[in-house]
Amino acid sequence: MIEHLDTLVVLGAPTSDECQQRTNKMVELYEAGLAGHVITTGAPSAAQMGNSAVNQGVPRNAIAMADWSLDTIGDALAVKDILRRNAQRTLGLITTDSHLDRSSLIFDHVLGSEYKITPFSAGPFPERNYQGMYELVAKFLSWQVLSGTEVGDHQTIQERLFKLYPGYTDDSRLRITINHGLRLCRLPLTSVLQKDTA
Repeated sequence: MIEHLDTLVVLGAPTSDECQQRTNKMVELYEAGLAGHVITTGAPSAAQMGNSAVNQGVPRNAIAMADWSLDTIGDALAVKDILRRNAQRTLGLITTDSHLDRSSLIFDHVLGSEYKITPFSAGPFPERNYQGMYELVAKFLSWQVLSGTEVGDHQTIQERLFKLYPGYTDDSRLRITINHGLRLCRLPLTSVLQKDTA
């Protein structure tokens, strides 16, 4: 039996359908009483998932939005800011199957040992099937950002992310929208990776 958690974290996705699938899993866990708070993530998706959760009965005041992040490392940094403010230490991490291993590794490194993370799969998402190789490469690129940083070293990880990932600039929202559009168009892997370096 899974113990009660401080909050549920649902990670944003490139498409509305995948965001909805992840949100539905979060609502299921929330309604089961697993946690009393929710965090949605991602510049293009946090608001969408938050609104969907409200429409499904989750109180708006139970939802926090980590809405500046553009990738999974950014998600973890933004979530950690919220956890610190609310003195929360245990969380359920919700994403789809192909993203679960990488996101769990990233959150473990960014948050550090003082936080307890329980991963939950929202199930497979058919449109991500072609991304198996992408996830392997993305894991390598993520560790380019994290390598040489101490586990839980929030400031250094954020500085490296902002330096190595040019998406975190004034045009970040436009850039991530283009990035997600490339994924949806299923351009060759090399084309996608030129836009997604974290």
